[in-house]
Amino acid sequence: MNFFNAVVLSAILLFSTALHAVGVKDTYLGIGSYTSLPGKVQTNDSGDTNGIFELEPYILGGAEFQIHKDWSAFAEAGFVKPGSGRDPKITKMNYFFLFSGAYNFMDWVFKLGAGLSYTRISSEGGVQTLNNGTTTTDFPMPDAAVVSQNIITTLGVEYYFHQEISAKLEGHYFNLESSEGNALSYTLSVSYHFGNIFDPSQRKSKK
Repeated sequence: MNFFNAVVLSAILLFSTALHAVGVKDTYLGIGSYTSLPGKVQTNDSGDTNGIFELEPYILGGAEFQIHKDWSAFAEAGFVKPGSGRDPKITKMNYFFLFSGAYNFMDWVFKLGAGLSYTRISSEGGVQTLNNGTTTTDFPMPDAAVVSQNIITTLGVEYYFHQEISAKLEGHYFNLESSEGNALSYTLSVSYHFGNIFDPSQRKSKK
């Protein structure tokens, strides 16, 4: 783990610990679409890559914690529906845990944070043949599930149409400290807000 990732991971741990001392303001569930690394994922044998927008259904759930009148913190988890890519023998699943600070301005919420992104890939083993310039190369495929972990930086904006309904656009930045290896995924989602489910008498106020 490099220095940047170590700092981000330490900040996540401190942030999540601090939330225990802050009161819950809201809880929510949502659905949306997750676009993974647009323009960087090969989709066929010809070398074409995925587009700017892809419909990968995902669900999310989280909680908002009141810090100050206009400031709050969010803890959120998301799960992308498992699916296959170019090779139908390969199944990929993404899930992530996010922590962010937010500034509330009227009906808008601006978020900046970090999180852990996991990708689980499973296959039946064997080899996969891919184009490599003018030749092809065989790559061994795992015969069991393999999980990779990345520390990501998140940046998002959320708009409240109603005190119970909101829409959010959020970017997930991978390897932000690297000028060559960085990449971006993003989510579009709609959430329903329940207020403080631990104290139903405290209804969520409009942003």
